[in-house]
Amino acid sequence: MQFFYLLFSYLLGTCMTAYFVGKWKGVNLQQENTGNLGARNAGRSLGKIAFFLTVLGDGGKGIVTVLIGRCLGFNDFWVTVGILFVVMGHLYPFWLRFKGGKGIATGIGALLTFSPLLLLSFLGGLILSLPFTKSLTISMILGFFTYSMTILLTGRYELVVLIAMLVLLTIEHRQNIMERVK
Repeated sequence: MQFFYLLFSYLLGTCMTAYFVGKWKGVNLQQENTGNLGARNAGRSLGKIAFFLTVLGDGGKGIVTVLIGRCLGFNDFWVTVGILFVVMGHLYPFWLRFKGGKGIATGIGALLTFSPLLLLSFLGGLILSLPFTKSLTISMILGFFTYSMTILLTGRYELVVLIAMLVLLTIEHRQNIMERVK
């Protein structure tokens, strides 16, 4: 059963909201600005409504993955693996030559549904660092670090898969990070 859950999670992740919002507006977002199929590029290219629709759709993929895992009675380890798979589907959709979005909305939707209290550690790290970094990207990475440290400090080692997902999201944002650090 876990195999089908993980397959479903990956395939759900490959449903690229920005791609469909772009098609609805008659625009191929893969040829606009960064070419990324995420909320930021949708917003830059098509405006605020496209941004919010993409955030809702991509966040919804993470939410659905967690809810289905819980409804199927999977333990936290398997639900976190499902979260990793839905994010990987968003980052690397097979039908778009493995070029998707950056995974933030999908990851945050999943993390919010998985554990709102743990998500507070992410938000705390992000909010506390933002005045110093003046960069949402860098502060988000610091929020990921805070989230990861909270997992380790609470001793919930079955959640280490979430740390792997956060590392993957950080790697996907390496270009944005380098631009902010310069």
